[in-house]
Amino acid sequence: KEERQALHNLVASDSFDEAKAKAQIDAIGKAQSERMLERAKAENKMYNLLTPEQKKQYNENYQKREQKMMDHMNKMKEQMSSGQ
Repeated sequence: KEERQALHNLVASDSFDEAKAKAQIDAIGKAQSERMLERAKAENKMYNLLTPEQKKQYNENYQKREQKMMDHMNKMKEQMSSGQ
């Protein structure tokens, strides 16, 4: 949150400092990457506790979520390209 607030402060300033903004964006990206890695590790530990049937269901649910996300992204692109 602090990194996003700092970026907002740069955006909302009278003059834009591109170098500071890039550094702030890099810091946000690094923090997000670290959180994603920790989550992936935790999910892998949980996944390996599942039975084969539960693993199959987990993977099916993942595919459904991915398809839903792709459908949503495509719908958003269509709306943007049609000017809505």
